[in-house]
Amino acid sequence: MKGKLGTLGDNNGFLTCSMYIAQKWHKYEEIIPYMTFEAAAIDLKENKLCSILVPAAYPQISEFIMDKELITEEVFIEQIPSLVCVGKYANVNVKIVDKIYLHQATYKLLGDLGIEPQKVELCYVNSNIEACQCLLRDDSKNILAITNKLCAEYFSLNVINVLRNGVFMPWISFGKTGKDLNG
Repeated sequence: MKGKLGTLGDNNGFLTCSMYIAQKWHKYEEIIPYMTFEAAAIDLKENKLCSILVPAAYPQISEFIMDKELITEEVFIEQIPSLVCVGKYANVNVKIVDKIYLHQATYKLLGDLGIEPQKVELCYVNSNIEACQCLLRDDSKNILAITNKLCAEYFSLNVINVLRNGVFMPWISFGKTGKDLNG
């Protein structure tokens, strides 16, 4: 194991898919959570990290791939926790939802709910954790969040629908251009 790895997460533990996968990967001594992948990339460029880990589903991943200061170190496939639609209340009707909290990477899952994005207020957040936190703070009745099973359980939310059962997702670790990749 070597150095520090940065990825999307917070200090609640390994609740984001990124933190969960980083932990399962067993490549780094320490996993540092960041509010955004971009914040982790800044610290990588400033030599505060050895690597960052980003899922291939991240909509802005090309920014890292094309960044002349970063290099792709490794690509692998790992199964993420199930992706679920959750509510504060068990009786939320997805047909009359007013608002949904979600990360941009989960946008495609709206179709599985039969929800037309133009008819619902979509509130984009930085992580699945933040989607759950926003849902819990919101006093509206007809609201949902798209998150992963780990977050749903941690925040004791009601699973309305399982949208994907453990997708096998590609992951990319990026390092800083010019560093010694062997250590």
